[in-house]
Amino acid sequence: MDKTYHDKVMKSLTMLMEMYDLDVTGFSERCGMPVERLESFIAGEKDLMVPDLVAIVRAFNVSSDFIIGDFPFPFPSPRTEKERELFEKIENMDPEQLDELMSVLRSKKN
Repeated sequence: MDKTYHDKVMKSLTMLMEMYDLDVTGFSERCGMPVERLESFIAGEKDLMVPDLVAIVRAFNVSSDFIIGDFPFPFPSPRTEKERELFEKIENMDPEQLDELMSVLRSKKN
């Protein structure tokens, strides 16, 4: 298994688990995948398969680019030019602004 790929995906999965206050079992259930499969990935024993990636993307409404580490934020894929521009603005925010935005988003989730 490619360690860089594994580390990038783990960072994304960990972020989602923290955002939604889920453990491995809760995450697996939300995605409809066997807990053992996710545990095998976390342990570095197996890669995520395409159906796993699709299940995660659908369960959390995030882009596959986020899951594989090519986009830093857990947003869906932009569907319009306006969304793309908004995502670019967010990507260019400084860390303090991003922390504030994430705090607001977390409070709205509850």
